[in-house]
Amino acid sequence: MALPRMRNRTQFYEMLKEHDPHTAITPNMIYQKIRSGEWPTVRVGNKALLNVDVIFSILENPQSTATQELQSAKIRRIGEI
Repeated sequence: MALPRMRNRTQFYEMLKEHDPHTAITPNMIYQKIRSGEWPTVRVGNKALLNVDVIFSILENPQSTATQELQSAKIRRIGEI
């Protein structure tokens, strides 16, 4: 089983710049996508970690249904019994 490549937003931006030095994506855009919930994250303490492979697939296919499935797959509170 391969482990996912998890990065914080600064590390993700640096990785993105390595792949595309002239990218139009800014650190502020990454922050806004995380904050709005458009990009799924895993919270570890006060940090939000991005799965690099998932975000790259979202960027490659922005209208994909996979994006909608990822956003709807959130943990919900179960009512008390």
